[in-house]
Amino acid sequence: MAGYFLSQKQGWHIDEQYSYGHANSTSGAFLSDDIDSYFEENETDLHHHWLDGKIFHDYLTVQNDERFIYGHIWENLQKSVHPPLFYVLLHTVCSFTPDVFSPWQAGSINLIAFLLTLIVLYKLSRRFIDNEYLAMVPVFFWGFSSIGMATVLFLRMYMLQTLFAVCLIYEIVKMIQENRADKRRLFLVFLYSSLGILTQYSSLIFSFIVAVVCCVVLLVRNNWKLLFWFALIMGLSAVVLCVVFPQAVEILFFSQRGTEATKTADGMFKAFSDIKGLWMALLYSRSHSHVFSIYFNELFGIAKVWDIVLFWIVIFTGAILCRAKIKLNIAFVPLLLIVMLMTIYLSFFMPGMGVYQSRYYMLLMPMVAIILIYYATVIFKVFKVPSVVILAFMILGIIWQSMHMNWKQNPYSVQITPQTRQIASDVKGKKVVVSAPVYSLFDLAQVLKDADKVYWVAKGDDAVPVLANADYVFVANVCAATFVPKFGRENCFYCVPDERTFLEDNVAKKLHLIEVFRSGVHHFDVYEPVRAGM
Repeated sequence: MAGYFLSQKQGWHIDEQYSYGHANSTSGAFLSDDIDSYFEENETDLHHHWLDGKIFHDYLTVQNDERFIYGHIWENLQKSVHPPLFYVLLHTVCSFTPDVFSPWQAGSINLIAFLLTLIVLYKLSRRFIDNEYLAMVPVFFWGFSSIGMATVLFLRMYMLQTLFAVCLIYEIVKMIQENRADKRRLFLVFLYSSLGILTQYSSLIFSFIVAVVCCVVLLVRNNWKLLFWFALIMGLSAVVLCVVFPQAVEILFFSQRGTEATKTADGMFKAFSDIKGLWMALLYSRSHSHVFSIYFNELFGIAKVWDIVLFWIVIFTGAILCRAKIKLNIAFVPLLLIVMLMTIYLSFFMPGMGVYQSRYYMLLMPMVAIILIYYATVIFKVFKVPSVVILAFMILGIIWQSMHMNWKQNPYSVQITPQTRQIASDVKGKKVVVSAPVYSLFDLAQVLKDADKVYWVAKGDDAVPVLANADYVFVANVCAATFVPKFGRENCFYCVPDERTFLEDNVAKKLHLIEVFRSGVHHFDVYEPVRAGM
């Protein structure tokens, strides 16, 4: 099913194109040393001349003389601020298919990681649920969910990160349940933590939270020997990042993005420095509502979940468990704490991404599925519901969940209309003018790679001299990055605006005008053709 929906993927999110560009480009992360991930409108060597469309093709693909060469990845990632593992794997896959740009290159990595995650998730589920059939429920529950499929569809590093997170938690749960860990298990903990950190920087925080929670458990148990070795290997897993990718230290602490994160953390700590500040932050922040929306909408397909309803469900079921004196799995509370602490970090410190905010929570979703299903089975057993009835009920729930998922509306599938695909086809071998911020060049790389020539018109540049020689003009809609809908979603980068901006030159009006939205617009096309003469 995941393979089918991957085959139905029609458009490209801009970050997916960065996956290929940063893995394969030997001409820099953004084709110019003057461009970084902030896309500041500075003078660059991409200005004021016609560019060969082939540079965008070469940006996304591996050429024969670039196969299995990895040095450029380290250079590119200094500007794109990501660890190297996913990009190394993607470049390796692309090296087997040189001069080709296909979703199956990154998709094959995701599908393999997805399959492995399902297997490990079942083994983890068996650690909580004794019944081998009920233990399959979290696997299907997450796998068939909107977020489960999205993790595969999104051609970024998040599926790989999710795999390593589930593998790490599996080894941690075994260690907590058995209160011991041999050399093999300690090595696997070190391996999965290291690989996760080398895949996404947020895994560094995830491993830190896992380490803190587990160290507290071992401390309470007075298991000093295991506490020492476990703390040591978790610390060493962070050191691996510095050894493999030394630039990470500068990126994390001294880059513009690193200093932004530091300022955010400093502001949060000041807000939480007293009880009053803590209560004010909790009462007036909408982060908790947003988190509930992400978890329940992505897992259940529920459009909206009220905080107060969830609050009373937790209170009611918790009271039932306390009254019935049910003893929960010994690893349940540590797992719940890990997920909760990581959720708090993500909700307060990760940037807003509109409908794509869920990307940061992908690594937690399999564990959330286990927590929810295990908790539900415990509640059912309090009322002495037979296992076969529980299983039947949950199977019906998964069927209902699958039936209510509209995969074409999943933002990570990036569906576009036949008309839009035709426009992308018509641009092949033509001269194209892009009047837009510099990031639109990379947003449109999927199309510009087939163009004959490309001329980038930056903000404030005079486009008139080159318009007469162009076959197409791509006009950026600046409102798409600033429009805030009536319901008040903040940082909405993917919304259709109320008004549109076009070049007012008569020459431009005689050309085929194409208004650009950022890739991955929810429910809308990447490009919207505009009739000549408007």
